[in-house]
Amino acid sequence: MGISKTNSVSLMSSISDDYGESHPILTDPFESSKPWSQKMLRTEYLIIIACMIITLVTGAPNAFFLIASGLSVDQGLSGLEITFLTSSILLGIYFTIIGGWAFGRFGTLKTFGVAAFSTCTFYVVMSFTHKSSYWLMILSNLVIGFGSGASFMVALATSIQELPTNPGMAVGLPGTCMSLSLGFTTFYLSVYQDLFDCHEVFCWRNLLLVEGMVTMIFFVVAAFLIMGVYLYRSYRVDPYLQMETSYSEQDAQELEDAEGMEGLVPMGFGESLKILKHPQFWTLFLGYFFSLGYGIVIVTNLYKLWEGYIGCSSCHEASYTQWISIFLSIGNAGSNLLAGYLSDLTFRKGLPRMRFMAYYLVFVCVSALFVGVLTLTPSNDLFPQVVYALALMSVGVGWGPCFTLFPTVITDLYGPHNFGITFSYLQFSAAGAAIFVPLMNQWFFELTGDFGYFLLVLSAMLLVSAVVTYITKPRVTL
Repeated sequence: MGISKTNSVSLMSSISDDYGESHPILTDPFESSKPWSQKMLRTEYLIIIACMIITLVTGAPNAFFLIASGLSVDQGLSGLEITFLTSSILLGIYFTIIGGWAFGRFGTLKTFGVAAFSTCTFYVVMSFTHKSSYWLMILSNLVIGFGSGASFMVALATSIQELPTNPGMAVGLPGTCMSLSLGFTTFYLSVYQDLFDCHEVFCWRNLLLVEGMVTMIFFVVAAFLIMGVYLYRSYRVDPYLQMETSYSEQDAQELEDAEGMEGLVPMGFGESLKILKHPQFWTLFLGYFFSLGYGIVIVTNLYKLWEGYIGCSSCHEASYTQWISIFLSIGNAGSNLLAGYLSDLTFRKGLPRMRFMAYYLVFVCVSALFVGVLTLTPSNDLFPQVVYALALMSVGVGWGPCFTLFPTVITDLYGPHNFGITFSYLQFSAAGAAIFVPLMNQWFFELTGDFGYFLLVLSAMLLVSAVVTYITKPRVTL
């Protein structure tokens, strides 16, 4: 018994944005005819879960500040040396051009396997380093960062391949876990310290080993889940593919395009360089640099910001920083997921993703301005301290969406099949932010004695980015 399709069945619908341009939306003509169990038990969701497991620990290096204080005291490292260590691990996370290239050439499992092994191995190496081998500290942090960044890239690219018609949610779900990773890392390291009374400065080595072990466990679980799905797919017989169907030539072509973008070939390296001529790319580059840099400044200086505001580094209130970081991470995660949903929703209603991005940058600009002004007006009173703590927590709400929106927009501009290479180029912006923003922040602090002035500078730059993004045409011609 077969199903005959004599009439043309459109597999692609379209919407028009406020520029009058049409954008395709892929649809599945069989979806409504499938039984409920077939709709729900789709293997792409298992892959998405695996990607979320990966990203839940790839953000662990962002919590390096928890280890840096003990490392600095135990090894006698200067503030500048700690800044370089922090910048090196962040550089690795955001410099993903190698990971993007490897993903396009070798696929998910091979790229993730090498990245995961490197990350876990150098957590162990880093735990045995000393000040006399400072170069090995830098190298270890770079490899940990590169491995984590490549794993994050693999998770995002794989997720987009699984859900190419909903890039906002495809990026938002793993991105949410990336946002939660800071709070998650802070939580389990704090639990370890309390359980084993590991609060001395030399415990930084133990914390690194614990971080590496937790990362390894999550990577192994995700790898087995992905391998299981791929193995299942290789032996599965889809009854819907065996149905007797007939399509018009146009429908057949649309079906080929809709089936996970399988007919599309990623652009080569030489061809990919053409995106550097597009103003849209540089608009994203600018916005990504400052929005991500804003979050980096807050996260890497959270202890100093809070202690400087309350005017005390040894009193009881100073210990609230861990709770601030946890709630910052929760806000980061929630806004990350919400941004992905809203990006897809508003796009389907005709709002270009670049325009949505401009509104987001305005929000981050206001957030940076608010935190900067508060930082310049420290107080010993309870109410202002509560307001400042809430302001620091809310930074996550502004920082989180950048992990979803920028990958989503780059996917919309150049297609999900080109995500690996195009997002890797955009990640140069993130790498630059990881290196230069902390250094600029440290320079401003030494010059003015306060972190607030640099936050005001970032706020102004974010406003410029928002304006440029708003006036930039949201489409490119490849």
